[in-house]
Amino acid sequence: MEKRIREVMLSILKKKEEEKLEKNVEKMVEELKKMTIDESQEKNDEKLKKMVDKADDENQVKVDEKLKMVEKAGDESEQKSDEVKASRRLRFQIKLR
Repeated sequence: MEKRIREVMLSILKKKEEEKLEKNVEKMVEELKKMTIDESQEKNDEKLKKMVDKADDENQVKVDEKLKMVEKAGDESEQKSDEVKASRRLRFQIKLR
């Protein structure tokens, strides 16, 4: 009878120990999942930041190009304006003669 009680007690203890181990393994798996998600989020954040920086750089280049075009157009406009003024002066001088 004592032997049977001992076997039952050992069986119960083994079962409890197995349950504890199983819970611990489940906790570890959950923690690993969280760590993986956190690392993945950090990588995604870094990728997103790089993409935003690249887009900002590209936009800055486009803005710079447009400013150059506006400046060039302004210079050409001034040059044409000077040419028109010179042409008018020349016409006026010819009329005066």
